[in-house]
Amino acid sequence: MILNSQPLCYVSDRYDVEPLTLSHLTVGRRLLSQVRSINTENPDSVKTSALEQFERLKTSIQLFKTRFYKEYLNELREHHVYNRRKYVVINNIQVNDMVLIKDDDKLPRSRWKKGVVIEKITESDEKIRGAELRVIAKDGNALNLKRDVKRLVPLEFQPRNAPPTDLQEKRVSAKTAELKMKLHNLNYGTDDLTSKLCSYISYKIGKDWKRFGWHLDLNDADLDNIDYDNKEVCEKATKVLKKWKEKNKNPSWKQLRKMLKSFERLDIVRDVEREFSDQLSCPDEIM
Repeated sequence: MILNSQPLCYVSDRYDVEPLTLSHLTVGRRLLSQVRSINTENPDSVKTSALEQFERLKTSIQLFKTRFYKEYLNELREHHVYNRRKYVVINNIQVNDMVLIKDDDKLPRSRWKKGVVIEKITESDEKIRGAELRVIAKDGNALNLKRDVKRLVPLEFQPRNAPPTDLQEKRVSAKTAELKMKLHNLNYGTDDLTSKLCSYISYKIGKDWKRFGWHLDLNDADLDNIDYDNKEVCEKATKVLKKWKEKNKNPSWKQLRKMLKSFERLDIVRDVEREFSDQLSCPDEIM
């Protein structure tokens, strides 16, 4: 409630006109303002109050639209970061950003074109000098334009379905890898390659652990003991894999990969080689 009642623009005087807020979009007034009471016992009063409220809401919406163009858009460019020495806007414009295009200095900002950035134009110093934009022409057709970055005013929102930038994807990948590493260390308490591989493969095997054990030629007595001593399916798969390792006297990744292929789990082989590509430089490395 308090957030939606914050002014969108600077208010110069405490006795000035009521500041424009987000709540004007939904209810036509500030949420913190008092609402006039309605006498619900009198039907005529309710009808009159409803009509008055409708007219007031319609007027408020029109007033909001007018003030949005006159106040908000006029202050939008000044809201962004400026280089104080050169008075040049330092833009962080990205692909899929919505911007206003300042083509004609004589036109009011309410009549500036809106466009979507489809490509950034950079120079050898990697600074953004301009952008290629997609706008809708008067005939309704899409049109591509190229404009200097000084002519662009970023709007303060992003499209919901905008694809992530390269930097965002790298951050997500790094964070995912870090979380996986913490999970391995938490569950197994060691950083050696053997534990990481075993935990990863066991997680992938999961509830298919018993069929995995039969494939590795473990007898039913060993499988029953594993089932009795462990609750989680990942733990059971880990014990099965450990039994196989002991039986094969510390096999290499090459041998393990061959075993997984015969188990028809090529998906696990691909996932392991992708996740541990920097650590499995030698396929004959002993686990």
